[in-house]
Amino acid sequence: MAKLIQIILPLCTLFFSIAQAQIKDTDPLYKTVMSKDSLFFSKGYNTCNISQMESMLSDTFEFIMIKAAMKTESNL
Repeated sequence: MAKLIQIILPLCTLFFSIAQAQIKDTDPLYKTVMSKDSLFFSKGYNTCNISQMESMLSDTFEFIMIKAAMKTESNL
């Protein structure tokens, strides 16, 4: 079992160091998303300008919050 871990661990490390799911910060999509995100949070949350925040959202925008809780015998 220890020998198997000695083989698998370096392979996983190599794979995860090569596989990158992020785009470069020079990509136009990245720049657009970061700009809009910054504007949204600056206007909406930092200055509490709700009308500006609402104008940035689509009519079909949905916010879904999934609140996961550990179930134990005490809270069943």
